[in-house]
Amino acid sequence: MKKWILGLFLLAALGAAAQDLRVEYTEGLVELASGGSWKELAPGDRLPVGARIRLAEDAFVELAQGSTRFAVSQPGVYLAADLVAASKKVASWQLGKVVSAKVKGTVAGGAKGDGTAAMGARGAAAPAPATPSPAPSPEITRWACSHHLRRFR
Repeated sequence: MKKWILGLFLLAALGAAAQDLRVEYTEGLVELASGGSWKELAPGDRLPVGARIRLAEDAFVELAQGSTRFAVSQPGVYLAADLVAASKKVASWQLGKVVSAKVKGTVAGGAKGDGTAAMGARGAAAPAPATPSPAPSPEITRWACSHHLRRFR
């Protein structure tokens, strides 16, 4: 019985791995290799996992496979299977949970000594003044006596 359940599980996993990709969104020129030429892709198109796609300069494509969604924005030629594998690898890092935990800890105040960091922006360094400014003259304060606390210059 256990072998039969394991076999069904493996069959389901193989079916999910061979699932076609769906084009969700395109911007710019995104093409699919078809024979010896390239065919432009549009939202709603399906492509096999073994397909090659090409993105032109300033192009963007969002693909989906089941519940997994990923986007490509760098120009070049890509094998869809490589994109799916990279997407699954990044998903395994669970970055969403890490960011969510950090934001939740920051918003809620976090535990004392919790290592959260404040965010900021770094500006350009101020240019050096053309002529150096004169050094400020020190102020001298003399007290007449401690019980009167009169200040003299």
